[in-house]
Amino acid sequence: MKFTRSPRSHGVVFLLVALVIVAALPHAAVAQVDRHLRTLTHMAKSIFDPGPSGFQIKGQLGDFATELADLDRRLEEAAVKGDAELLERRLSGDFSFTHAGGTTETKSGYLSRVRRIPSRYFFARDVSHQVVEIHGDVALVVGRLDIRGFGPTADPTKAAPNCSAVEYIHLYARHDNQWIFVSNRTTQLVEQSHPCPPERGSR
Repeated sequence: MKFTRSPRSHGVVFLLVALVIVAALPHAAVAQVDRHLRTLTHMAKSIFDPGPSGFQIKGQLGDFATELADLDRRLEEAAVKGDAELLERRLSGDFSFTHAGGTTETKSGYLSRVRRIPSRYFFARDVSHQVVEIHGDVALVVGRLDIRGFGPTADPTKAAPNCSAVEYIHLYARHDNQWIFVSNRTTQLVEQSHPCPPERGSR
């Protein structure tokens, strides 16, 4: 495992300090984090560089970072598998999911889509290019997500799934010795939504 140092470390520290200040608010005010991210997301596009495939660690908390990168992948896999139980445990009560187009889902809205099986929304959510940034009990995971499925307003019973790729910022907070997923913000559309190529083995 390789530790890396960003050449823009001052910008990273500034961003994290801002998030720590917000996270220090009472739990009822944690929802304000997402509003702060509306401003910080623009900064993050120039601060974070996911680099090559794989995941990088910024900071000196390698064990936590490895745990967090693994959790970040497992939560995306849980959506594909319909594992709403895991997501229920690891998403905060005021979880917010902001899509590339600005549409925002609550925890209940997101989980209702996860539970839609067999008329499912999620066929693949493949994580790569992860960068983990930890500051105390607050952490960011920046990465790329290759998606096969449907957007929040689509009807899976009336269309074929589309494919796309996005870059994201995930905000986590540590409570009771475990990381809780607080907010997803899609920061950039890397590949526009398009018809998926045939899956291997299909005719």
